[in-house]
Amino acid sequence: MIKGLCRKEFLHKRPPLIPVPFSDEILSSWIARLAYANQMHPKTFLNTYLGLKHRDHFKNCLDAHINDEILNCLQTITSPHFSLKDMILKSYAGILREGVIKELHNSYLGHMQFCPQCLQEHIPYYKKFWHVNLLTTCEKHCSFLYDSCPKCKKPIEILQMHHDTFDYTFCYYCGYDLKKAPIKKIGNKYTFGILANQKLTKMIENGYIQLGESIVYSFCFVDTITQLSKLILLRRNFAFIHKHPLFKLLENRLKSSLSSKQSTHLQLTVAEKYALFGLIMYLFEDYPNHFSQFITMNHLTHWDMMKDLRYKAFWYENLVNNITPRYIAFGNMVTYEEVKNAIEYLKRQKIPIIKANLQRLFHNRGFFDRLKLITTI
Repeated sequence: MIKGLCRKEFLHKRPPLIPVPFSDEILSSWIARLAYANQMHPKTFLNTYLGLKHRDHFKNCLDAHINDEILNCLQTITSPHFSLKDMILKSYAGILREGVIKELHNSYLGHMQFCPQCLQEHIPYYKKFWHVNLLTTCEKHCSFLYDSCPKCKKPIEILQMHHDTFDYTFCYYCGYDLKKAPIKKIGNKYTFGILANQKLTKMIENGYIQLGESIVYSFCFVDTITQLSKLILLRRNFAFIHKHPLFKLLENRLKSSLSSKQSTHLQLTVAEKYALFGLIMYLFEDYPNHFSQFITMNHLTHWDMMKDLRYKAFWYENLVNNITPRYIAFGNMVTYEEVKNAIEYLKRQKIPIIKANLQRLFHNRGFFDRLKLITTI
């Protein structure tokens, strides 16, 4: 494996061998396979063919931080027959969040996850959705994903090599063979989470989710997941979901406190995230009945459901308002014209013009307790 080479004659030239990327492959995985096909260390390959001026850029997560200049250059020297832009995490903009994605830990994007059984296949590669924290299982093998090396707990770094010898199927830090990681099968009583994972996967692929008759953009639904995560994990609203089998996977975590300064899902294990997102998806089954029962049984108010939401999606606010209507602080006020007309009505009906009779007309006691009644209007 060649390392440390930086020949100017290779700069911006076409490499001899270019493997075709898989449809769901992440860019860094393909770059690693591209480098190995040409017998080079991934970092050496990037420095050789793209230039040393970009090497500091490669220290960060390439999938999240790669800029257009590097991406266009890489596209030019490889092939126009596939799009590298579709292989980076910025392609989740408008799906996991409304705006541009500029960093890794953003909108449910995190460190690379992996399925050891997938890495055992003939041509192992890493999938783009393994960076998405919302997705915690391998649907093909019905098992939990790993979010770090099972031996040293270090995050997976595809473009680094252990002692410049082992490829991306080994932990770069300790050399552990990731293909041999124990399979974490999902128990039969927890399989609802697999269905939830499938719905979330489909939502990310389509960019929307259908709830009853409503079509909801995926980034709006992701904001809702964040809000419900806080209600469940930080504010301990367990009623209705506490009887679901998935709740068992969350019980130990709920016995300890979580920090409100960090995203709640980032403080959970893969199995705990699987349970949390599965329970949240369960709230949207039999829509909107489960969601309504959750709000009612936990005595949640409109304020509870909307607190901390920077952008309030119309579908969500309308849904919440139908279950627990918004309280308008000054909604019980009565205008001067309304009082004047009411007094005229009492006169015509020959009813005494007193506060008690006005209260009966307006169904409002608080306002007329404070009113200085002037009968000469």
